[in-house]
Amino acid sequence: MELKSILIIAVAIIFFGLMVWMFHGKSEKEVFKKLKLFPRWFKYLGLVLIVISATVPFSFDLNLLYDGKNYIGVQGANLGLFLICFARDKIEDEMTNLIRLKSFYRSVIFGFLYVIVMDTGSYIMGNKFNEMPAYQLVFYIMSFYIFSYYITKSKIRSDK
Repeated sequence: MELKSILIIAVAIIFFGLMVWMFHGKSEKEVFKKLKLFPRWFKYLGLVLIVISATVPFSFDLNLLYDGKNYIGVQGANLGLFLICFARDKIEDEMTNLIRLKSFYRSVIFGFLYVIVMDTGSYIMGNKFNEMPAYQLVFYIMSFYIFSYYITKSKIRSDK
């Protein structure tokens, strides 16, 4: 098996394992009563994963690039962003949950607007409609969520 295949399978298994861990042994009512988030240290793990997936494919001669693009690195970065998005904060209260909800709402709307604008711009420039890969949309939505969440959180905390 190639190293690329092993890495992709490992990321998929880690993601599946994290999802099972979050909802294991909980009834549906318990899961939706309170947000089930990862421990706080997962944010640091996500940051490390993002840095590793952004640097390793270019630093070492592992032949991880495909057509000059870092697809495996983007998948690792998506996993890191996922860990950051769903990690608990130091203070978790109703206000934090509301900020999370509004940030997700904004990020999904802006993500789909991004797709529409990019496709329309591509079509106007004379190109045919280009399909946007799902990992690019996921990366954009999670990045915008993190940006929106921390900006909104800092504004609300500074107003107090």
